[in-house]
Amino acid sequence: MQPRSQNCCLDRGQSTHRSGCSVDPTRRVSVWNKSGRLVSPFSKMWCAASMMMRRSRSRAISVAALADLPAEAMSGALHGMESVTGLPLFACIGAVSIAFRASAVPLLVMQHRQTALLYGPSAQPLHMLRALFLNDKDTPIAERVASYKKASSLILRKIGYSRWKAWCNPVVQLPAFIVFISSLRTCLTTDPAMATGGAFWFTNLSMRDSTFVLPVVAISLSYVAVEMVLRRHANRDHPVVKVVGWFQTGMILSLPFVSLIPSGIFMYWIPTSLWTIAQTHLLHTPAIRQWLGYPVEPLRTPTVVAATNK
Repeated sequence: MQPRSQNCCLDRGQSTHRSGCSVDPTRRVSVWNKSGRLVSPFSKMWCAASMMMRRSRSRAISVAALADLPAEAMSGALHGMESVTGLPLFACIGAVSIAFRASAVPLLVMQHRQTALLYGPSAQPLHMLRALFLNDKDTPIAERVASYKKASSLILRKIGYSRWKAWCNPVVQLPAFIVFISSLRTCLTTDPAMATGGAFWFTNLSMRDSTFVLPVVAISLSYVAVEMVLRRHANRDHPVVKVVGWFQTGMILSLPFVSLIPSGIFMYWIPTSLWTIAQTHLLHTPAIRQWLGYPVEPLRTPTVVAATNK
């Protein structure tokens, strides 16, 4: 009997030089050694496992290549803007950051329009239903919750409120923010041009600011942006206001840790904080609110509405 081929493959009619099995299109897979003798069936398991490992390695390489795409896109955008506009790299980071935030404006407008439906005249039955739910102490809680969910769903459907439109902005923005920051951080650590892309006292964008100027400015602008939102909130005793106040305190206490961040990150942080301040101011301007279809008066929480109606 002629020895079978010393090649091995698990696919019919094909072979590879790394294993020790051959394939007969009309028979089961057989494994042969170099002397042409039939090997134990356990060798077929080893052959299959080795091929699966090779395929897994190829998939891991492709996943790693996909993970590098955001950083490569970020680097290409920064250097492309640098070559077209002639701006230094730190200014290009700020411009790309502003463009990133501006791309989310349509989602923000859609979210605000949906939120405005909850505090307009058409949503008054919803506030009355909530007050009844809170004041009804005789009905069991499970029955009250079921009745409230059913009635509130009918009211929200009637006024045209969509939860998907209301939550689309944060759901999209959070992963986009994580990808943007991680890509920028990768560019700061891998691109040699970042070592000379700064200006003034922060010439090296991949190093931290030893003067603490950039961290202090960034945290101060973020504090002001949050404070502008809180000032629009009429009820200072609301739990949300207290939580945001604790968040502001946490921002101040995080200064020693924020100072360890590379200077290039602040080229995103500072321009976007200025963008947030300007955006908050414009969205509370009566002319802009009327043009976007918002209520002319700032939105009030149901707690404030109930307190005002007393």
